[in-house]
Amino acid sequence: MTAARARSVHLVVAVVAWAAVVLQLVLVALTSTVLAREPALDRPGWRVARLAGLVGITVTGLVHFFLLRPLLDLDGADWVADKLLHMVVPVLALAAWAVVGPRPRIGVRESAYALCWPLAWLVWTLAVGEVDGWVPYPFLDAGTEGWGAVAVVSVGITALFLLLFGAFGWLDRRLPAVPRGNTR
Repeated sequence: MTAARARSVHLVVAVVAWAAVVLQLVLVALTSTVLAREPALDRPGWRVARLAGLVGITVTGLVHFFLLRPLLDLDGADWVADKLLHMVVPVLALAAWAVVGPRPRIGVRESAYALCWPLAWLVWTLAVGEVDGWVPYPFLDAGTEGWGAVAVVSVGITALFLLLFGAFGWLDRRLPAVPRGNTR
């Protein structure tokens, strides 16, 4: 691979990695804003988007807290942005869902569809990382950590997604229901 091609591939991987984090924030912001205006909105795709955002931002917060935060040495505006994006937003998203729902909205089908995005992202990141040598997170670096360690972390994070889908589904059925009202 030429140096120019390698830079091009690296840029694509970097953009996809950045987009994954931004997508979680956008899903949470968009679904929360729309639900504030139309709390009774209930469509299959909407349920998947809401669940994907909620679980995705929760995983983002947990992975950041346990795996990435110990590696960071931030100060000033970087420290503030890091705390807002990786700690405050996940906590607020969870609190908003727990308080205002909407519920019931989470089933096995929604969970299965919502899991497609993180799995596709993982496969893409590992495949392109194998070609390019760059991955967005050190625990996904097979060149440094080895494929065994990357597999363990990948399975662990996927299990975390599944656990959270199950936990949110369980809570969704037990927390007070939010009236459905008009469905579109």
